[in-house]
Amino acid sequence: MAPALLFPSSGYGNDYAPTSTAWDGMSALVETAREARVRLEYNHQLDWAEVSTDDILFFLYPETPIDEEQAGTFVRHGGHVVVVDDHGASDPFLANVGIHRLNAFEGHDEFLHDDEDFPVLTPTQRHFLFFNLPEAGGSVIGNYPSAFQVDPGVDAILTYANPEQVFIAEATIGDGAVLAVADGSLFINEMQRHHGDKQLVANLFRYYCRREPCKVRVVLPHAEHQGVFTPPVEEPPDSL
Repeated sequence: MAPALLFPSSGYGNDYAPTSTAWDGMSALVETAREARVRLEYNHQLDWAEVSTDDILFFLYPETPIDEEQAGTFVRHGGHVVVVDDHGASDPFLANVGIHRLNAFEGHDEFLHDDEDFPVLTPTQRHFLFFNLPEAGGSVIGNYPSAFQVDPGVDAILTYANPEQVFIAEATIGDGAVLAVADGSLFINEMQRHHGDKQLVANLFRYYCRREPCKVRVVLPHAEHQGVFTPPVEEPPDSL
């Protein structure tokens, strides 16, 4: 049975709207998630009090800053956060884990139709995120993306031609991790038409799955954040 797609009714326009078939909507993710065997839950509100370390949180182009204390505690105790954002409000949180935003990339050497707003990025290493990517064309196409610089110890998974300018980065924090992607538009219908982008998003959905069925919570751009995350209680060791 195919994984289900969960979403409340959207209260805003086509931009990142889960059910919109417009170029900037996200209706195409239904098929991408089904092929990845992932259940998507779209959140218009994030209550940290209802989050557990089993959750996989995708912050999609957040317009509200990510609560550094709540998200940090969540990750240190084994939670996993994916931030897909080019020019949103995630910078303070990402900087706190060693991933620093650059407003633009420079010196790249491959573009779609020679248009410098659409860089073509080709992986140079083996990684789970690039599973089946060669069969899907071998490259990822950005859409007005930004870039990151990363601190020592942060993994630069996919870079521009200049390896110090990073498109995908991962920071391991305590028992969990934060993955950052410098292009929020990978999820929209227009970019899901590109096979490489579609395969990358499917792999992003699966990356932190630790059990089946796999569920990903997509925190939408307009989502309100509230509440306090409660770390899991560690059980005492069995007495002898």
